[in-house]
Amino acid sequence: MLKNLFTKGVIAALMFASGAALTTPCEASPLVWTISGTFANNSVLTGTLTYDPAAGAPSDWNLLGAFNFDYTPANSTFIAGQCCTDQFEFIFTTSANILTLSFAFNPDLTSAGGTSSLAGGDETFSTSPINTNTINLVSGRAVSVATARTPEPATGLLCVGAFCLLPIRRRMKRSLN
Repeated sequence: MLKNLFTKGVIAALMFASGAALTTPCEASPLVWTISGTFANNSVLTGTLTYDPAAGAPSDWNLLGAFNFDYTPANSTFIAGQCCTDQFEFIFTTSANILTLSFAFNPDLTSAGGTSSLAGGDETFSTSPINTNTINLVSGRAVSVATARTPEPATGLLCVGAFCLLPIRRRMKRSLN
């Protein structure tokens, strides 16, 4: 009797776990965002940014700014910031801090993808505290398409396995009677 109750509990737990796993899809994260913007001097900001909001940092970037410098992880560093509008700010700087590119989006970039407008930003070229040239970003956006959310293959196998146990258990029960 106790063994039968234990078996029912195990099967019920497997079915519950597999059903819960199938209804909680895995997200494809981080997303690649395509960035485009226009500076006040009509030069452009273009490139891509691979960003995971859960990590709070980009894992890859390739951005071409107003001073015709290509910001990549190999030649620039990411620094998280918060601009005056409480938006998450992306700041990229070169090793000698000669060039700095910063921008924010409204709404903030998410794992759902979509389109976000530039909420502000600029690029600064500085050879000394006295000799600094800053060009403001006046417009732009980031666009990303989230991939379809699908459960991982092992989740489906777990569900199928749990449902296959029901007929086997019934047959075992009938053969014992």
